[in-house]
Amino acid sequence: MRDVQRNKSTIYYALRTGSEEVRDEYGNVTGEFVEQYSAPVALKINIGVPKGTIELERFGLNGQYTRVLATTDTACPIVEDTILWVGIGTDKPYNYVVKKVIPSINQLLIGIQEVTVS
Repeated sequence: MRDVQRNKSTIYYALRTGSEEVRDEYGNVTGEFVEQYSAPVALKINIGVPKGTIELERFGLNGQYTRVLATTDTACPIVEDTILWVGIGTDKPYNYVVKKVIPSINQLLIGIQEVTVS
């Protein structure tokens, strides 16, 4: 089954590039880390309906995701812990995080979880 162009929506994603150790006002390390991400990149992809029984079977019974993205581009760079802007612009904080990526021969399924970032 191939992707139908009219079913695709534009989302933005940013890949994790590493983490940086936090320093206090005196330059001492605090033991905390801040995740670093690339600049947001636009992507046209099929966004599934919110969580349902079919998706639970695909991703197991843990249910740690709220929606599923699907694409036939098996070279899609999205991996676990990628942050996403779904239905909003990049001028706002991201609203989804990738929890699970399941590749197959012809498609890639991506389980994402909605988050609230202040």
